Amino acid sequence: MKGMTSRERFLAAVNHREPDRVPQLIRLGKEAGKKLGEIYGATGPELEARIGNDAIFCRLGINSEMEMSVGDLEQGETYINEWGVKYERRLSFNYPVGHPLKSRNDLNEYRFPDPHDPKKIEKLTNIVRKYGNEFVIIADLSSTLFEAAAGHLRGMEQFLIDCYEDPVFAGNVLDGLADYYSVLGVRAINEGADIIRLGDDIGSQHGMLIHPRLWRGLIRPRLFRMIQTFRQVNPDIIILFHSCGDFRPIIPDLLDIGVRAISSMQEVGSMNLTEIKKEFGRHLAFKGGLDTQYLLPMGTPEDVREGVMRLIRTLGEGGGYIFMPSHLLYDDVPLENIWAMLEALKDYGRYPLKESAQEPGESRKDESGIPLSTKDKLEAVAKMVENGEEQKVEQWIQRLLQQGIDAREILAHGLEKGMQGLADQFKNGGVFLPEILMGNKALRAGTAVLKVHLNGLTEKPKGVIVLGMVRNDLHDIGKNIVKIMFEIVGFRVIDLGVNVLPEDFVTAVEQEKADILAISARMSTTLTGIKDIIELLKKKNLREKVKVMIGGAPTTPDFAIEMGADGFAPDGVSAAAKALELSGY
Repeated sequence: MKGMTSRERFLAAVNHREPDRVPQLIRLGKEAGKKLGEIYGATGPELEARIGNDAIFCRLGINSEMEMSVGDLEQGETYINEWGVKYERRLSFNYPVGHPLKSRNDLNEYRFPDPHDPKKIEKLTNIVRKYGNEFVIIADLSSTLFEAAAGHLRGMEQFLIDCYEDPVFAGNVLDGLADYYSVLGVRAINEGADIIRLGDDIGSQHGMLIHPRLWRGLIRPRLFRMIQTFRQVNPDIIILFHSCGDFRPIIPDLLDIGVRAISSMQEVGSMNLTEIKKEFGRHLAFKGGLDTQYLLPMGTPEDVREGVMRLIRTLGEGGGYIFMPSHLLYDDVPLENIWAMLEALKDYGRYPLKESAQEPGESRKDESGIPLSTKDKLEAVAKMVENGEEQKVEQWIQRLLQQGIDAREILAHGLEKGMQGLADQFKNGGVFLPEILMGNKALRAGTAVLKVHLNGLTEKPKGVIVLGMVRNDLHDIGKNIVKIMFEIVGFRVIDLGVNVLPEDFVTAVEQEKADILAISARMSTTLTGIKDIIELLKKKNLREKVKVMIGGAPTTPDFAIEMGADGFAPDGVSAAAKALELSGY
């Protein structure tokens, strides 16, 4: 299966079909995001898309407080949010250190935040508008119940005691949270979210934090009520449940109440991934699994590659798997291991899954401290060209030259590949002429840096093309696009404009010693002008010295043959490709 969008790929996997490759959703901690952001020149959802993610993750729940940046909050500084929870900045996170429900009586006066507040879903609205057509949108409502009550509102120790000493009070706290998230989830669904992520960290390394029986009594019925509410709005909404650690005892319960996917699939305690896939793989999709405790922070790049391969083989067969580390990538994960993970996913993650994969790619740190293979460095340059990032292209090429990467490799597999990518997108309607022009500027800037290393190769055009519209034809928009495309691929273009007489075409061919004559006609009434030009070339003994291309709305390949032309092109991209072909490139 080829040409799947990220959205199609992700949904196929969730629905237990094998897509073209294993979809991914890799979430980045602060430092990992910063390092990769420098490489890709992007942040936030744009960076997620650049690294190959197939879904956009939008936090709406109380846990968003833990990862959000609060102004210039320094380590150890605190603030109190709308929930009344006091947070302290610790490393990359804001940790709850003060809880609003200090006593059971506080619940009587406590007011949950307003789930109808328009600001609650502003971020989601913007994400759906920008990315919803191409990517799956996940609205995250975690921590939803247990973790929100224990970790934020009441404090872990006290809430655990409440569950046994006063389950009615504990239930009332959970009801308030369920009501809040029910409203917020419905709003997210109406806004266009594809997946609602519920969940709490209820697992430890060796089992659940609370007895499964307690979870079934307090948490399950409230989760079930929320899911029913969501399904009334959208019967097809996908419910994803998240918990770190070992929560295997309640997986059948999750399936029973309507959960269709689970994460984070840490292989701890009774979480044997092979067994879970075998037992539940027909009904549940799985997300996560790559160890962030030991493998990613402390393993070698080869260890990481092997871990990715094993994980995909375990959970990926038959679809139903979304690749992700078992948690977001923390600051302690070396960049070379992140890169090894991304490379391995490309090598091993394509369906049908291979028994063996490609040879391991190069994974090392360059002189700037950025661990990239040569291939990936060049692809980064190509992406910069596609994005029209002129200054970045210059800086990167200078860096790559210093590292000893061949200038011709940079030109062919960086600059020209990026421009070709833009051209392909232009042909398919993915970008428009301004993007082409910006990309061309970036390409020219990069070429200027390479010039001295290419022994003047870049100053010599691939050939000379004389271009114009035939007599009585004044429609020049298409011709102008063709001219841009000719120049982009390296030709010098002599543009004669519109309403060009046959003798003016022939004179230009002779004077400029043209390699190619490109004739365009936009109206059927002007087509006879093409034949006049070719006949005049013959009379002047120039026909054998120049290749003739034709194009324009009324022309066809058969018409080109009939006229005695050497080539036909229906659009600018095809014209550039045909010109290169006729010139022997």
